[in-house]
Amino acid sequence: VHPEAKRFTLVILNLCREGRLEESQKLFDLFISVGEKPNIVMYGALIDGYCLSRKVEKATALFDAFVSRGFKPNSVIYGSLINGYCKSGRIDDALTLFREMLSKEIKPTVITYGIILDGLFKAGRTTAALEQYHKMIESGVKFDFIIYNTILGGLCKNNLAGQALVIFQELLSVNFHLEILTYYIMIDGLLCAGKKERSQGCFCCNINQQFGT
Repeated sequence: VHPEAKRFTLVILNLCREGRLEESQKLFDLFISVGEKPNIVMYGALIDGYCLSRKVEKATALFDAFVSRGFKPNSVIYGSLINGYCKSGRIDDALTLFREMLSKEIKPTVITYGIILDGLFKAGRTTAALEQYHKMIESGVKFDFIIYNTILGGLCKNNLAGQALVIFQELLSVNFHLEILTYYIMIDGLLCAGKKERSQGCFCCNINQQFGT
């Protein structure tokens, strides 16, 4: 291991966090030019940086180089690239990578599940999103309110406020802790769908939960 490997890693990581990708790439290339093998943290930082900057082609090329060098992608690196594809509107590429991840028995993080659901809803593929949601339930994934906000918001934005309401009522029936934002999502979705009385019911539920009235 190169004696400066730890320092190189930290600098590359910090540069990527600051969005200084050109500098971090040069440092990465320099490390390789002296005959050293970059580590998984270096690759992960650059892949994530390129994805966040919507430079998915560069991220993909780096991912391919990463795999060709014998590295095995972990859930974080898969998640970064899946996020990059979704943000760029390449949902099919994201799904392909997601399925590859599952086939290798690499467990996605809750964040990655949320990214996939959000990407499907934004692409108008509500049936696929709901199928994925049910698969998550069957596989024992523990949801947080962020995932449910994604699901409820996605359904409402795709003119499926009725289905969103069914899930919302199921959450209330099991006393799932919901944030104020969840109620706002439902109230707005129901109002847009012309369900004024239902939206008032959500508002009352919010008041009851917040103040115990």
